[in-house]
Amino acid sequence: MRAALPSFTPAAAPQPAAAAAAAAAGVRCLSSAADSIPAEETPNPNALKFRPLLSRPLVNKKGKVTSTQFYRGSSNTSDSPMAQALLQVEGVSSVLIGAGFVSVVKTAEADWASLKPLVEEAIRSSVDAQLAAAAAAAAAEESEEAAAAGAAAAAAAEAKAAAANAPLSEEEAELFESIKETINHRVKPMLQSDGGDVEVLRFDAESGALYVHLLGSCQGCPSSTVTVKRGMEQMLKYYYPEVEEVIECDENGDPIEPSEDE
Repeated sequence: MRAALPSFTPAAAPQPAAAAAAAAAGVRCLSSAADSIPAEETPNPNALKFRPLLSRPLVNKKGKVTSTQFYRGSSNTSDSPMAQALLQVEGVSSVLIGAGFVSVVKTAEADWASLKPLVEEAIRSSVDAQLAAAAAAAAAEESEEAAAAGAAAAAAAEAKAAAANAPLSEEEAELFESIKETINHRVKPMLQSDGGDVEVLRFDAESGALYVHLLGSCQGCPSSTVTVKRGMEQMLKYYYPEVEEVIECDENGDPIEPSEDE
């Protein structure tokens, strides 16, 4: 004969911050203090089966996945904070934790009417602690990944800058001087006639990029892209196969991102 369960309706509560943080971090929610914990009768009147949505497998000390884990008062509960919390409740005799349930066995003297709310609170507290730990772990992992990505990007940018500023070989230096002479004779006069000019900054022999800075009326001119790409770049690529592109830079020597309409 099964003992009748006392009526118990958990009060609604807002979602805990830990659950919200875990959800935001992409952690599957196990349960939260706001969730009701359904309790089922068992053939043993001293045992109730709770379902706190703790749907993740248990791992024993040997690392093998098991279906359940049993704890009693004399058990070592270091691997299960939930079992530890439940066994600290006066009147709880043993705990069996499965993939999606927790069976709690009370002592014969204990009464479910007073014990059940304490058991539910212990389960809720344990699950909320798991949520907080999962959210913190996910946030830490995300932070580490972002830091690693940032470090990789910085290293790549540093390597690119080092390559761009690397000393040219004698042959490359001669090529660079020839390119500058061609610009002096074929580009500068045209730009200066319109009140502008061009400064040749550097040449990256590895990528074939020539970096220039437009001056005077050419600086910020709406047709500067035409001047650089369709004029200077096409002409230099014709005379120098080593030139792959001409990149306009600002006064600091940093490449200028072309606008979308260019």
